[in-house]
Amino acid sequence: MPPDLTPQQRARKNEQVILHALADTGQSEVARAMGVAESTISRFKDGGIGQAAQLLAHIGLKVVPAGVQCFDPVYVEALRELAKHGVDHGPRSVDWSDVQ
Repeated sequence: MPPDLTPQQRARKNEQVILHALADTGQSEVARAMGVAESTISRFKDGGIGQAAQLLAHIGLKVVPAGVQCFDPVYVEALRELAKHGVDHGPRSVDWSDVQ
């Protein structure tokens, strides 16, 4: 498990995710969808995104793509333990011949 990131590191990651998504979608498409001028998006990209990324990081949030599902680390660790147990002990055959 990677060490916890500082808020500054999380902010940089947040900003990178936002900027990549903006580049993938296209500035003009985002502006059109939001009903604003493309220059508004450009100005926001030049400063506002970094501030928003910092805000999210400092309040304990992070940006992830919409298709990503996030799970509680405790739940993920429990699944890892179950999987490890299954791998370590292998499958067991069940004899159903005496079940009625």
